[in-house]
Parts: sequence; C-alpha cells; structure tokens
Amino acid sequence: GHHVLGDIVADHHALLGAEVHLGQNVPVVVQIRLAVAAVFIGCIIINSSIRITAGTINSTIYGGGYNCGVKSTNIAISGGTIANNIYGGAYQNNAINTNITVTGGNIKGNIYGGSDNNDTTALATSKVTLDGCTIEGSIYGGSKTKGTVNNAYINLYDGNIPNSKNAVFGSGCGTGTKVVNSRIEIDGIRTVAEIYGGPNGNVGGETTNSYITVKSLRTGATSIYGGGLNAKVTKSEITTSPSKTDKYSQDEDRYLATTIYGGSKVVTEEGATQTEINTLRSNSKVGTVKITVNDGGNLNTAIGVADVLNIYGGGNNVEVGKADIVVNNYTSPKTYLEEDDVIITSKDYMNIYGGSKSGGTTGEVNITVNKGSVNTSCGGGYKS
Repeated sequence: GHHVLGDIVADHHALLGAEVHLGQNVPVVVQIRLAVAAVFIGCIIINSSIRITAGTINSTIYGGGYNCGVKSTNIAISGGTIANNIYGGAYQNNAINTNITVTGGNIKGNIYGGSDNNDTTALATSKVTLDGCTIEGSIYGGSKTKGTVNNAYINLYDGNIPNSKNAVFGSGCGTGTKVVNSRIEIDGIRTVAEIYGGPNGNVGGETTNSYITVKSLRTGATSIYGGGLNAKVTKSEITTSPSKTDKYSQDEDRYLATTIYGGSKVVTEEGATQTEINTLRSNSKVGTVKITVNDGGNLNTAIGVADVLNIYGGGNNVEVGKADIVVNNYTSPKTYLEEDDVIITSKDYMNIYGGSKSGGTTGEVNITVNKGSVNTSCGGGYKS
C-alpha cells in the first residue's frame, strides 16, 4: 500500500522542517505517497510535520520516513477520515521524539506513538493526545512490530473508542516492542471499554513501569488495568484524583472508573488446560502494584460524581507479586445533585479486594483507608 510520510525529501540532505498540510482544498485524498525516502541511504530528517483538517486518506500515515530516520515528528488531525493506521515514528527506522494530537475527525485504524518496525535506536519520547474524534481501532503508546520507547505518554481528554474489542495500551503490541515507562492521563474521554498501562500481549510486548492517572471519564463503564492484556509489567501505579476542570456540561456525569485492577488481564482460549492457564498467568504477572484513590465518591457537585466501584490489587485471572492500596477521603455511597437540586443517593458502594478477580495469586497485600467509607474491604480476591 501507499503511505503518507512526513518527510518531503528531494535529496539525501537533512531537512529542518518538512511539512505536509491536507485540508479543505483536498476534499478527497486517495493513496497519496508524498515521499519515498527509502532510496536515500542515510537520510536524516530534523523535524517533520503533518496537519490534516479535512478529506479522506486511505493510506498509512507515518510522522517519519519509510527507511529514513527523523529527530522530531508532529502529526495534528482536526478533521477528515483516516482509513488506516497512524504512526508517530517511521516505517522501519528510528525517531527520537514523536507527537500525535487528534482533536477531530474519524480514524478507522490504530494509533501508534512509536514506529512500525524499528529495531535500531530507542525512541526517547512518544506522545499521543486524544481530545476529540472517534477511533475505530486501538491506541498504543509504543510501536507495532519492533522498537523500544523510553517514555510513552497518552492523554485521553475527549473522544470515543466505541468498539468494545478495542482499547488503549500504554505500550506496544509486537513481540519485539518495549516501553520502559508508560504514562496515561485520563480526563474526559467519553467512551472506552478498557485501558491498559502495559502492552497487548496477545501479540507480544514488554513494559517495565506503567503509571496511570485517572481524573474523570464521561462514562463509568471502563475497566482500567495497571498491567497488560496477557502481558507482564514489572511495576504499575494507578492514582485517581477528581478533575477540577470546568469542561463538562451541566447534564454530564463524570466518573473515575467502574473497576480498577492493579495487575493484568488474562484471557484464555476455550479448551485451555489448567497447566496452560497457569503458565499464561505467570507470564502476565505484575511484580508490584500501588493504587491510590483520592477524594472520590461524594463530590456533591452539579456536574456529576467521581466514583470507583471496585478495586482489585491483583488483576483479572492473573498473578501479582505485591499490592498496596491506599484510600484517601473516599465517601460511599455516591451522592450527587440532579436538576432542581434534588439530592440522589445511589446504592453503589466501593469494594476493595487485595487480590485478583476470578483466580490468580497475590503474594502480599496492604490496604489502608485513611479517611472515608467503603462497603467491602478484604485482603483476598473475588470469584463469583
């Protein structure tokens, strides 16, 4: 297939600021190839920029080159339809810093902060910001097939990921991908079923540390995992703290999450033996977990309520080495103001489980409730 590349290359010399703008004057863009850097051995791009405001692109978008290294890339999408994947980095070469910002439009593929297939120099920083738009695929902070990202940032401020089979992953998705530190900030995304600090281990990947900060969601039906999907993470930290911003309309509830898991999620194939299940659980283990819940539950604000219904120090059907859970100033049940200042008190209480859900061992558990009230607090896990 053809690709949209951020390096408009005329020769093999370094470019200081290659830029592509696809806007209103290009109502339909089909299979555009803006550059083929692969023919230039050793080409270096200093900065590349792609701005898309309208049109339809049936191609893959790379912030970097095809076989060409790049120092810094910037992709900004505010409108239009992207029918394929978006990569902050290159096709099969290195990038140092990448930035993807999406504020509008419709993306039918996946977004990768890293590259497609880069096994050379590690990418220092990747950043993906979702602040509007519908994404029919998944978001990855890392690379697709190969490549290391030292620091991967994902900011989820607005937008929708409506397909329940897709998710947000702080790391990559290929067996040769690695993220040292994945950092996800959640403050306002409308629809997403699952968020993982680690990789999509169904196709491989490695993460050392994952950090997730949860400020608000426009829907409560979201599960957040410090680990990965069928993948291990060395250390995970999840912190919740209600957003103080005023970007919500008066009729929108805001939530922290339905369920928080410090560990990973393990999904086994039908007919798997117990030995196979145990092996997958061990290979998807999170070493240490820290979950801190701040100022949740009873906010008594007209714009909604921040709440966490279930916390698992462990994961979902998986092992965790050690879990520390700290609750600061959480009030349950949730109480909020509806129209005409009518106070509604629901029966949604927060439950804390030190272990995992549906199976898996947690080596050590510490639960501390400094202030507030919860419904259930137990050092073990939960199995229905």
